[in-house]
Amino acid sequence: MDNWLKNRDHLAPGILLTMRKVLEIGAWSLAFLLLCPRLAHAYIDPGAGSALVQSVLAILVAGGFLVRQFAARIRSAAARLFTRNERR
Repeated sequence: MDNWLKNRDHLAPGILLTMRKVLEIGAWSLAFLLLCPRLAHAYIDPGAGSALVQSVLAILVAGGFLVRQFAARIRSAAARLFTRNERR
C-alpha cells in the first residue's frame, strides 16, 4: 500500500497541482478570516438561548441512553460468560 501512495501515476496529471492549490487557497482564506475580524453588531434572540439549552439537554440524554445501553450489553456478555452451562 505504501508503494501505491508513493507512486502517483494512477492520478490524473493535474490533480496534485489542483489539490495543492485548493488547500493553499483554503489556508489563506482561513488565515484571512481569523486575522481580520469584524464587529458583528448582531442581536441574539432570547429563543436562541432556549434552543441552546434544549440542544445540550438532548445531547446529555442521548449520551446517558448510550452509556446505559453499552453497560447493559457488557453485563449481558459477562453474564453469559460467567454463568455455568447446565446442559448435559
